Amino acid sequence: MTAELLFARSDAHPAGYRDLSPLAALHHLGELRLIDVREPDEFVGPLGHIPGAELVPLSSVADAAANWDRNAPLLLICRSGGRSARAATALAGMGFQQLFNLVGGMLAWEANALPQLREDDSPTAQLAGQLKAYFVAAAGGDTQAASRAFDQVVGPDFGTPEGFKRALEALAKSDGITTTESAHWVDLLKSRFGRLE
Repeated sequence: MTAELLFARSDAHPAGYRDLSPLAALHHLGELRLIDVREPDEFVGPLGHIPGAELVPLSSVADAAANWDRNAPLLLICRSGGRSARAATALAGMGFQQLFNLVGGMLAWEANALPQLREDDSPTAQLAGQLKAYFVAAAGGDTQAASRAFDQVVGPDFGTPEGFKRALEALAKSDGITTTESAHWVDLLKSRFGRLE
């Protein structure tokens, strides 16, 4: 399901955005621009952030969004869903068409044991977080099944060129997510892998 279809099938909030659960968001990470509206210390704090999220604190969202594509699907994220709902409301008022609010924010993301990145994560750990998010999405949100699949595909030498290559091959053969999502993940991870080789 594309982000447009997801938007059309979601219940509309009177303020002009759609609420999205963490598990639903996980399945569409490759299609959504992730905007985290918390403060910098929260972004790198104990809750970390979703792989691929951009930090745009709530106080700067309107200025930052002035040049954004009004038709691009955006997922707004904060700690519990309140600030991101305010950001979504403000962006709807600016004419943005496909806005999603992460219900429960990073607290709900963490409660579902979904992959998070933190400031002290190495580039390898950050890549692992992105790979794990893919595996959780492909496993329909089942974190235990995803963990087993991740361990089977990547093996004990994760962090080596061979481990990365096996992970990329698994992504290229994916049947658990759409071709568009798979291509996004492969491109993203190839670019990260290239910087780590």
